[in-house]
Amino acid sequence: MYGFHFVPTLVVLNFVMTAVYTTFASSREEYSFRRFGCQQRTQLTLVVLANAAAVVLMNSSLASNSICFYQLCKQLSIPCTMALQYYFFGVRFGLRICATITLLISGILLATATDAQVNFGGSLYALAAVPVVSLGQIVSSHAQKRYRCSQLHWIARIFGLSAARLLTL
Repeated sequence: MYGFHFVPTLVVLNFVMTAVYTTFASSREEYSFRRFGCQQRTQLTLVVLANAAAVVLMNSSLASNSICFYQLCKQLSIPCTMALQYYFFGVRFGLRICATITLLISGILLATATDAQVNFGGSLYALAAVPVVSLGQIVSSHAQKRYRCSQLHWIARIFGLSAARLLTL
């Protein structure tokens, strides 16, 4: 959009640096870096694939649409995540949370209404990206709780593997 043609490289560098930093930071915590078993690696692979797909889809949307529309789509993953959690797990959210999310999305809509530039192809990427981001968040959250990983430990594993996965695309 602005003549920057190295978006995938920037994303991979972001993931690599995040993995390096979180690995360093998590090594300062009092835990051992444990190995994952086969079932855990399968779930980790699903999270990595969802993360990589979300990044590719969101960046494809950004390449076609304005930054305002991109930010709006990122925020729309919150109510999408809430809806998926309700549908699949019966998680209920209080009125205050729902009102806060509605206010947040409404504010973003008002702030970006005059600046959003959207095209059909970019909208399709965004439409696909929002539920992928949400599903990735849900699977990641459940796996992190299930395997009793700290957030730093989980991010260090996910971002390192995501960077490796994106290098193959």
